[in-house]
Amino acid sequence: MTKFILSIWFVISTLAIFGFSSAGKSEFDPDMQLSQAIMSTKFEQHLIETIYSHINLSTHGKRTNHSPKGYLINIIQGDCYCEWLSQRHQSNLNQWAKHADFISIDININDLMDLSEYVPSTPAILALDKNKNLIYFGPYSRGAGCFAASGQVDELLSNYINTLQTTRQSDASNYSNKVEIDEQPLFEQLTGIIETDARGCYCATSKI
Repeated sequence: MTKFILSIWFVISTLAIFGFSSAGKSEFDPDMQLSQAIMSTKFEQHLIETIYSHINLSTHGKRTNHSPKGYLINIIQGDCYCEWLSQRHQSNLNQWAKHADFISIDININDLMDLSEYVPSTPAILALDKNKNLIYFGPYSRGAGCFAASGQVDELLSNYINTLQTTRQSDASNYSNKVEIDEQPLFEQLTGIIETDARGCYCATSKI
């Protein structure tokens, strides 16, 4: 009897999730708030300064014996159903962060209302390199991927690490051959991604 009840519950839950995934999608940036904000050349600077006003990333970096390769900042509201659905994805990213030598930090936007000026919906994630330059900012994933364990951000972070390793190997080779090393920062070789055009399971943030 118990197995039968659990089976019925599983079927109903599965149907509810797939029904929501097809009918309950919303825009990540419904009012073009983020799309307009990124038009400013100071956008990234102001976003990171707002984060810094709440969390000192340098202090977090000192928790390890060496400088981390970057930071993953998970942005939530706490009362959003979509955040619950993305927990598996967030957990996977946090595990990835440990192996990739990134520091993972959680921020509840209700504790930092100024951040709502830059974050139109949650769940959202901000990825920074070790120099606090933007790698990715936007939702974890889009569409039905909101229920998945990976998304666009995972691919971007993987590409970032691969590029970082390739750059270091190239620099090491150039050094051994006494070739002048290009000291151009990695963030100048890569373009940070800000995702605004996405539909999925998101909760709009309250505006100031």
